[in-house]
Amino acid sequence: MTVGRNSLGPLGLLARSWQRNAVCFDCEASTLSHSLRRFSSAAAVSEPDPSVSAPPSLEIDPAILPVTHAVSANAQTHRIASAVVLSRPPLLTRDVPDFENAFYFYQRRLNDRLALPFTPSFYYKKGSLAAAEFKAKKLRNTDKYNPYAKDGWKDELLVGDERWKQDDFGYQRLLETTVTGEDAADSEEGHEAFDDEVSGEVKKVLEKPLSRTTEADLKNDTRSLNRKLSRTLYLLVKRTRSENAWKFPQTDIIDTENLQDAARRVLDASCGVNMNTWFVGNVPIGHYAYEYPAGYKDKEGDFIGKKVFFMKARIMAGQANLTKNTQDLEDFKWLTKEEIDEQCGRTYFNNVKHMLVNQ
Repeated sequence: MTVGRNSLGPLGLLARSWQRNAVCFDCEASTLSHSLRRFSSAAAVSEPDPSVSAPPSLEIDPAILPVTHAVSANAQTHRIASAVVLSRPPLLTRDVPDFENAFYFYQRRLNDRLALPFTPSFYYKKGSLAAAEFKAKKLRNTDKYNPYAKDGWKDELLVGDERWKQDDFGYQRLLETTVTGEDAADSEEGHEAFDDEVSGEVKKVLEKPLSRTTEADLKNDTRSLNRKLSRTLYLLVKRTRSENAWKFPQTDIIDTENLQDAARRVLDASCGVNMNTWFVGNVPIGHYAYEYPAGYKDKEGDFIGKKVFFMKARIMAGQANLTKNTQDLEDFKWLTKEEIDEQCGRTYFNNVKHMLVNQ
């Protein structure tokens, strides 16, 4: 006869409940040992053994401890200063490197070699005035490269041949490839209006672009803003001292003013109020810290050095004027990044070069 689950009765239910709440012998023994250990440790602490002697106490001589200079959290070891990196952005596109000029020249020569020859008989009637003018123009351009001539295979320049340089920025080539202007450019009145026989409209000759080299570049006038038009110029001022004289305009922070307020104040106090400037932001673009030389004593506090924070600004109009400056300045210059390296020295330049752009 098979015994079912319901046939166990009350004794079977009691046995199953005891099995669910039962603990194995290993866990019970471990729990008991932990509880006994707690009671024994508490008894050991409360009732020390008089037979066991305490270890001797260690006495440390303060004289053998290393001497450390404790600095308070509110102590300030460096004076805070604010400087202005005032720049004039480029006014022209960048100068084309020689490699790019040579590459463009090569591309033009390659295009001339691959292009189909021009057929004048298709466009000009034989014996007409237009055909005669075309022949005369072709004779004037004898030095121009002709890919279909006998020496057309000489499309590459020899070493030392600098015909790839464009001193006129492609002006002559523009006149040769433009419908208007190429004929009148050869006359004495090159910039006067002439009548176009085809359309009857009055058109003007294309004006030659101005040179990228200004008079200030020729004179090397470093005080002028009209120089290095394709580069960024930075304002540097010179203090009346022998060493580390050339720097960006800078001043110490006074009372509770912030970095930008101090930068505006030193810019007006050093270079006058005739400059229209714009500060790019309220956050400095860089900083550097240095310590005073040996023997130098700060006049207004026990500082060992100075931390200078640089604020970025742009000049929109005007010019610097040191006539009424209160910063003991004697000269100023607008210099490029490479010129700053030569003027200020390697130490100062290494600390500020990452704030200056290459272009």
